[in-house]
Amino acid sequence: MYQVKTLEKFPLEKLYQTFMKAFSDYAVPFNQDFSQYENMLKRRSYQPEISVGAFQEDQLVGFVLSGLRKIEGQWTAYDLMTGIEPESRGKGLSNQMMTAIMEAYVEAGVEEYQLEVLQENTTAYHLYEKQGMTIRRSFSVMQAQKELVPPDKSISQLYFVEKLSPAEWDLVETFADVADSWQNARQSVENVAELFDVVLAKIDNRIVGYGIVERATGDVPQLAVAKNARRQGIGQDLLAALQTHSQKPLRLVNIDTSLVEMLQFLTNLGFTETTSQYEMVMTITTE
Repeated sequence: MYQVKTLEKFPLEKLYQTFMKAFSDYAVPFNQDFSQYENMLKRRSYQPEISVGAFQEDQLVGFVLSGLRKIEGQWTAYDLMTGIEPESRGKGLSNQMMTAIMEAYVEAGVEEYQLEVLQENTTAYHLYEKQGMTIRRSFSVMQAQKELVPPDKSISQLYFVEKLSPAEWDLVETFADVADSWQNARQSVENVAELFDVVLAKIDNRIVGYGIVERATGDVPQLAVAKNARRQGIGQDLLAALQTHSQKPLRLVNIDTSLVEMLQFLTNLGFTETTSQYEMVMTITTE
């Protein structure tokens, strides 16, 4: 017999233990220690009040973890991760947890629900589709496969800073062609700003590009060049600089596949696609 309930006051250490079991056979390996796991939850705005777990005799065996943010005036929940321990799968827990999470969302006044799912995980995709979710866009995950070097000739000067000021954030956000995914968004970076380094590219003391890297993992949540300064080597400059501040090869997660030129640029620099995802969304109604 399983009981599904929200995760208020549930210890993160125990949640981490179940997470490691649930993702032990996942297509993308998870090698996070507890500190990294805790930082990931903080980065993605984890809210236990609208997250649920499936319990068997007080033992957590499955979970749906949610983040919550107000985006363009709309309360939006995000599925940080959904997992079930291997021995508890095939027993209807996914449907039970989805029903419970929707009830929690309605009670909390959530208006939109979004998540990402690996395109190869057809079982999960069809489950979300049955729940009423639809695909909004597709993402690529790109990993550097060789050392990155600056262009032969650079027109910009690079400056590393600990974090962006509010005014700098407002400026660099205008460089983007599409909205960032949840885990790459400005708030995600600001939630754990101490984990990142930022590099600015300037011409005549004017910011024309920027990049952000998580030092421990090589994750690059933000990289952009002003529209009137592109195709001059600035993007390559930025990536080469970010690599010097990373302990691992650079990786860009959730690149919107509509950014064809961006994907080709990365491919030309020696990045390869390691996996792909769908971003799925659903409107929450109180009826």
